[in-house]
Amino acid sequence: MQQARRTPGLLIAAGLLVAYVAIGHVWVKKTGALMEPDVLFNADTPRVVWNETSLEHAPGRTVLHPLHVLMTAPLGVPLTGLLGSRELAAVVISALFAAGCVYGFDVLLRRATALALPERMLFVILLGLSAGQVTFAAVPETHVISGFFLTLALCHLALANGDRITELPRSLGDRVRLFGKLGLVQVVLAAGALVTNLLLAPVCVLSRLPRSLSPLRRLTAAIVPLGAAVCLLGALYMAQRALLFGSAGPNSGRAPASAVTAAPAASSSAPEAVVPAVATSSAAPAATAAPAKRGGVSGWLSERFNREANYMTLSPRRLLEVALAIVAYNIYVPRVVKYALPPNPEGYAVSKMTAVRLDYFAFDLSPIAIAGLLAWLSTIALSLVALVKSGSLRKLGTPAVAFAVSWLALYFLVFTLYHVYPIGPESNDIFLFAPDLIVPVLFLVAVAASHGTATLGAGFKHGFRVVLALSTLAAVLNTAIYTVDLLAFYAATPVPG
Repeated sequence: MQQARRTPGLLIAAGLLVAYVAIGHVWVKKTGALMEPDVLFNADTPRVVWNETSLEHAPGRTVLHPLHVLMTAPLGVPLTGLLGSRELAAVVISALFAAGCVYGFDVLLRRATALALPERMLFVILLGLSAGQVTFAAVPETHVISGFFLTLALCHLALANGDRITELPRSLGDRVRLFGKLGLVQVVLAAGALVTNLLLAPVCVLSRLPRSLSPLRRLTAAIVPLGAAVCLLGALYMAQRALLFGSAGPNSGRAPASAVTAAPAASSSAPEAVVPAVATSSAAPAATAAPAKRGGVSGWLSERFNREANYMTLSPRRLLEVALAIVAYNIYVPRVVKYALPPNPEGYAVSKMTAVRLDYFAFDLSPIAIAGLLAWLSTIALSLVALVKSGSLRKLGTPAVAFAVSWLALYFLVFTLYHVYPIGPESNDIFLFAPDLIVPVLFLVAVAASHGTATLGAGFKHGFRVVLALSTLAAVLNTAIYTVDLLAFYAATPVPG
């Protein structure tokens, strides 16, 4: 019986794995878009490719993606030798994580919902063939890895269902066992792909604590696992340096040219970057020299804060942009906007290739995407109506639902406050994180539909299945059209010398 329930999800994930690799193969062999950063929705593809396929360079951005090399290079290095291409090896890794996320989502729905097979498969296909999932299953980035491990954490919490922690651990052994039982290992691995995910560690604990505990004990119970998660992440990071780079200190490996800069150096036909005279003139007094940067964690935090403060984006417009991305555009991508990258505010060279982004306020959707979006909004509305009519709101108080809501709220807050990859005022950074955002949205809608429709009549269930099927079919068609158009554009674009 269990095998029969697993088979459809396995078949879908396997078929999508083949499709993802095929799309990625076209990106690698027919275009040059994976060889330059910020071309495809601000993706830093060259850095990701080198981190996943080489141990002979200094890995980039390990503060934000601390375990990226450890989780991918042991597979990426032999794959590079087997396939003869770093880019193709990285594509295969991304495809594996994306397909694993799709199957993990199927496991999650089987554990946390009572959806019938047709509805469950429609939700799984909607995830697997959504625009954001397909794009970054074939374009190497770290967020598909983050989404995979957060989905595993959700699966773990769904297995626990509504179980509560009856007493706090007293011994070290009890704490270690509880750490694994709460799904914190998966959260640590997700933080290894994107460190922001560490903030979800307390949710794993708080969602399982009995409400009878005092606020102080609840706070203590949340802080201690967070500290343990930070320690485990740090230990794995040091192990990564020691095992893969031969040193537990700063690694002195050679950094490839394409990973050192944000883009290839400008050709002779392009003007060179101008260094401010105050920094080069020997006549400048010593007192005007730039102050030395502070080292260590405090120096990094100070530099990071000063840089990010320039790109704070809290405004009603940003709130609407984030909401549109999460609810609609990560699934039904509008037509992309092609543009030349402006000079980077941090002084990096920029790509000479035409870049693409999304303009969420142009509302430039294809007729298929519009039909799909209307059907998807109807699906959400029917799920909520069913939930209210059946009086099942209290059934949503499970650890898995609490984690999914917190997951979505965390990313919503981060994106509302500032642009993560600010490259010019018209840049957009949310679609890059689509693999981190689609799963919790679909899961919450699926849970609401499962509880809501359980006590309603056959007519309502049939209507829900129809609109969900229309949502999924439109997403599949729209993603296919968008992917073919984007690949055709870059296949016809000469690669700059």
